[in-house]
Amino acid sequence: MILRSLTIAVALIWSILMSNILCASSLPVAAPLKCDSKAVKKHLIVLVHGVYGTDKEMGYLQEALEREASSSENLIVYSATSNVGKTTDGIAAGGKRLAAEVLHKIESHQTEQFTLTMVGNSLGGLYARYAISELLPHSKIEPKTFCTTATPHLGVSHHTYIPVPKWAEWVIGSTMRTTGRDLFLQSTIVHELATKETFLAPLRRFQYRLAYANAYGTDFQVPTSTAAFLARADTPHFTIDQPRKGSIILRVKTNETNSITGSNVQTTSKNDVQTENNKEYGNTEISTGMPRIANDAEMAASLDSLGWTKVFCDVREDLPLPSLWNPFASTDATLMKQPVWTSEELLQSVGKRLTERFHVPMGHSVMVANSKSEWYGNFNAKGRPIMDQLAKELIEVLEFDPHEGSCSAKQRKHLDERK
Repeated sequence: MILRSLTIAVALIWSILMSNILCASSLPVAAPLKCDSKAVKKHLIVLVHGVYGTDKEMGYLQEALEREASSSENLIVYSATSNVGKTTDGIAAGGKRLAAEVLHKIESHQTEQFTLTMVGNSLGGLYARYAISELLPHSKIEPKTFCTTATPHLGVSHHTYIPVPKWAEWVIGSTMRTTGRDLFLQSTIVHELATKETFLAPLRRFQYRLAYANAYGTDFQVPTSTAAFLARADTPHFTIDQPRKGSIILRVKTNETNSITGSNVQTTSKNDVQTENNKEYGNTEISTGMPRIANDAEMAASLDSLGWTKVFCDVREDLPLPSLWNPFASTDATLMKQPVWTSEELLQSVGKRLTERFHVPMGHSVMVANSKSEWYGNFNAKGRPIMDQLAKELIEVLEFDPHEGSCSAKQRKHLDERK
């Protein structure tokens, strides 16, 4: 009886084991689980030119990126062309064209997943900020770094190299058609880009946000205040480093917060804004029929709440034309070392125009080593080390595998500092 029971039990176990083996063999075998970072994907870096620019404008940065990458097999560096010759019909129109162009580029490949890095120069940065609001719902896109170089994030109204009255801004803006009116805040698009969740949410999805700005009054088109969205506010900016050599003089970062109210920002009231406007530009008004949106502090605080790394460049020694001695100089060029800056302190430090010598303010093209022609590329050649450094930063983000730790200790430290 006992022997019979054991025989039945063994037969039952054998039946169960064979059943499981047969079932397993009839199903597809699952591939070993791999992290997303090991999946084959393309890394797309989109370079976006500025007003009256061309797709050759950031040609040197493209070369630097391709040199810096350890492998170019899955790297695509693409200079956008959809806005060449079409930069006067407004930020929204240019942003829509850019989004359609990038989407077409992505869909032309069979790759399942793309990482996306955007680099917008000058007006191109605003095009890119608009474009990502239409791009990022796309499931194939993994946002990596969003970078701007000398982009007028706050517009250029009250951010001109030489202060001009409102009526003059209206005239200048009209010569650039819709884009000019956008930049001089005669429309609402710049304000919406900086404050509406429609545009902030896609920007927040990027792993890193970088803003490069010229310091010390060397950029005629886009002064420091609007390129680094600095305002009379106490938003904290934490020092990452202050290099002693080279054109990059200061890196700071703002912390990501849930809202601008969470960043302890003291914004300027509407009456204070008007008072400051009258101080700087005289009590001259013009009836434009458009709403006045002049609170830089509101826009700056909203953007800062996303968390940015801001890089300030001193290109005075890199400018292609000689400087002139100013016998009436009253400011000095010493940049204090401190761990934390307010937005206003940065504005008064790196945002001021040093007057010990007069420098022709050509930093706008020098900083990006603008190379829209061979002659122009040579003219702006001293800006190449800045673009070499930018290329290194962008590639580091792409080549770092957070699961495998496939980067050097120095790269890891650098990436952690920027978070």
